[in-house]
Amino acid sequence: SPIKNGKFSLSAEQGLIPGQEYLVQFRSVEVIPNTQTETDDPMKMTAESRDIIPPKYGNASKETITATKNSPNVYRFDLVNQ
Repeated sequence: SPIKNGKFSLSAEQGLIPGQEYLVQFRSVEVIPNTQTETDDPMKMTAESRDIIPPKYGNASKETITATKNSPNVYRFDLVNQ
C-alpha cells in the first residue's frame, strides 16, 4: 500500500483476515544521480538506486502484526536506524 503523509492503510477487501499474522516490510528507493544508462529500447532508461528504508524494516524485516476483528487495527512503525 502506498504511504502518503506518513500513513498507509489496507482495506478488508485487500485480504486482512482477523487472527492472521502478517509480516510487515517497507520499501522505498532513491535513484542515484548520474547513473542513467540507455537500454535496447530508446524510449527507456535505467538508473541505479539504493534502499532508503533501514534494512530491519525492509527485506530483512521480522516485524509482524496480527489483524483483529473488533479493534481499529492501527499500528505504528518508527522507521529509524538504531
